[in-house]
Amino acid sequence: MQQFINHHIIKPLKRQYRTRFKYRISEQKKTYGKIIERVRTAGRCRVLFIASSLPMWRYQQLVRLMIADGRYDVRIAVIPFKAFTSAERERDASQLMEHFRRSGIPAERIDDFARLKQDFAPDMIVYPQPYDSSYEDEAANWLHNRDCLIVHTPYSVPLSELEWYINIPMHNLAWKFYVASEIHAEVSRRIADNRGENAVVIGEPHADEFKEALAADPWKQISDGKRRKRLIWAPHFTIVSYNMFDRPDFNWSYKIMQELALKHKDTLQIAFKPHPRLKSELYKHAQWGPERTEEFYRFWAEGETTQLETGDFVDLFKSSDAMVHNCGSFTAEYLFTGKPVGYITRNLDGIKADMNDFGRACQEAHYTLDSEETLSRFIEQTVINGDDPMKEEREATLQRILYRPQEGSVAEAMMRDLNDSLFS
Repeated sequence: MQQFINHHIIKPLKRQYRTRFKYRISEQKKTYGKIIERVRTAGRCRVLFIASSLPMWRYQQLVRLMIADGRYDVRIAVIPFKAFTSAERERDASQLMEHFRRSGIPAERIDDFARLKQDFAPDMIVYPQPYDSSYEDEAANWLHNRDCLIVHTPYSVPLSELEWYINIPMHNLAWKFYVASEIHAEVSRRIADNRGENAVVIGEPHADEFKEALAADPWKQISDGKRRKRLIWAPHFTIVSYNMFDRPDFNWSYKIMQELALKHKDTLQIAFKPHPRLKSELYKHAQWGPERTEEFYRFWAEGETTQLETGDFVDLFKSSDAMVHNCGSFTAEYLFTGKPVGYITRNLDGIKADMNDFGRACQEAHYTLDSEETLSRFIEQTVINGDDPMKEEREATLQRILYRPQEGSVAEAMMRDLNDSLFS
């Protein structure tokens, strides 16, 4: 019976869906062609960047290049994600507005996207996430704005090649889908319905920022004269079950990290850098709840040698000595520092099972921390004492897959592609 259903019902429905979706791709390309013709005739392009979370903001250098070019009218709309609590949305908006103020880049908090779109009439909209319904204001979601050129760079470095993650509507319908490596482009060509025809390899945008001088030292200043190593702990927010996207190792490691912070307070300071959604997930967790969660966060925020970090991570990474984590994109991004990094997991095979070649290479450049013993050893021997046998392997991985040989920066590569597509 199941074979009959698969052959006569499910497969025909899938074929019908793919046929209709490919028609949408074809029609979307026609729309983009008309917009490009309009921009080319005018000699100018109005670009709207949507900024929703400071750690996910990846377009700082591109914005500066566009403003300097003179052919682009740029606006930045700060619109927090609806998945967060109201307090978290307010935090994200405040962090972004302060960041843009310090950077000298105009930005505005937007509550009425339809009015903004009517007033500015953007030719291009640059989105931080590829999901269909990221914002409470439905008019801001990308599906309602396909009368503009849709541009997207993944907010994190994709480590998987799962079809449901790669072959999604925005990745197929976007005008430009900028990816970090040829591995990512090949995955898109193999899996996506549009055969990756919009995938453009530019490199990882954060690579530009890691090459710049430290803008500010975000670490807590301790005035006792003792020299301490700086460790980041960055736990993910999915704490339920084991697979690539659910990583519950916070449940066994959080208490160990607290104990190690107290044990090594004379030689180590720790920055707690949780995923932005961890707090809201702990609020809902039966064994945590708001009161216990707030107490846990206060431990890190108020400790003499600990601190809570909820903003941007580039300066934090650059000024650190090491990191332990179980996050996705940090698996690649911390490698830009060249410093020791450990991945906290008791299910490494499950984590790696759905990874692409890029993700596996980055993962294999990590120390694996699967117990109190391995976590303690990494902190005591590698971080504090400097015994780092994986240093050469990390450097080889960095040169082999993260640095893309090209002229200029990643932002300049993106700018060249946009200029060639719009004005040539």
